[in-house]
Amino acid sequence: MIRQSRHLLLVPVALLLAGCNFAPHTPAVRPAAPNNAAPTETPAATGPVTTSPQPFLLRGEVILGHETRSFQPCGSPRQYWVVLPSGDAPAAGALAAPGYHPLYGEFVGTLEPAPDDGFAANYDALLRVDHINRLTTDIKGQCQQTPQPTRAFGAEPGWSLSIHNQQASLRRPNAAALTSPVASRDIEPDRHTYLGSPFTLTLLRAQCNDTMSDSLFGWQSTLVWQQQTYTGCATLANTDPAAPWLGHYQSSDTPDGHQLTLNPDHTAVITPDSGAPQASGFWHQSGQDLLSITFEPGQAAASERIYRRDGNSLIVWQETIDGSSYFLGDSGPRLIRLPR
Repeated sequence: MIRQSRHLLLVPVALLLAGCNFAPHTPAVRPAAPNNAAPTETPAATGPVTTSPQPFLLRGEVILGHETRSFQPCGSPRQYWVVLPSGDAPAAGALAAPGYHPLYGEFVGTLEPAPDDGFAANYDALLRVDHINRLTTDIKGQCQQTPQPTRAFGAEPGWSLSIHNQQASLRRPNAAALTSPVASRDIEPDRHTYLGSPFTLTLLRAQCNDTMSDSLFGWQSTLVWQQQTYTGCATLANTDPAAPWLGHYQSSDTPDGHQLTLNPDHTAVITPDSGAPQASGFWHQSGQDLLSITFEPGQAAASERIYRRDGNSLIVWQETIDGSSYFLGDSGPRLIRLPR
């Protein structure tokens, strides 16, 4: 899909506040924090904050071929240009049969505005993949499936173990299923360890191939269950950790004012209360209670807007305009989350 026009104009909230009775008379303009500043999880009380977009998981249809690296999220009309990790690109390309046959993929990564030229310029955004959770030629009905739990599995002998609701379930051919509570877990970026009284499951983030199913996975697994050791691949639960932010938000001051929609494909649509046209961007969770929206180049005067979550509300916390950060704090407009 060709991305939509970028020539809309969004009136910056920081400028609108100058004429509102709840804004400071002279908004303080401070230099943006340095690029190497650590992500801030608790918003500062008096000055700009810096954010680091947190990776999220998207499921969808993937096409890899000559001059094509496309990803279309499940249930979305959007198409993103995919940038795979260099170590995974050859194996992913080997799965793709000639003729642009689609694959099903689960990718963990972040979105960026599409570049102005090159093949990626014709897409809605650039999806920079941090790691692959799953990529397979088995595409039928995958987007219609309910979210799956964390799962480890292997062959010779065949086995699979799923972890759901603090319960581990081991299944093997011609054997009764075994279950055990998960007593503890140790989660690190590249290593997950789950412990129960009869088992230890270790997942390492590393490329894993399943030639029997023409699939590529992002995790290797080792399971020890009552002195029996099993090895294989694994996938993490394929739900988006940022999903609790999803929904529609409405200005608390005027029923027909500022509106914000956060979509499952991580696009964001903003309708200003100034009568300006809608503007769109891409949203990321950027801290425990922070959300950032990056606007497409040329579409808005603001390049980034940061919201702070406060119960069922979002507060416009900060904007970056022409390289300068306008810190609004609790004086920013408040948007109430609408019932789903």
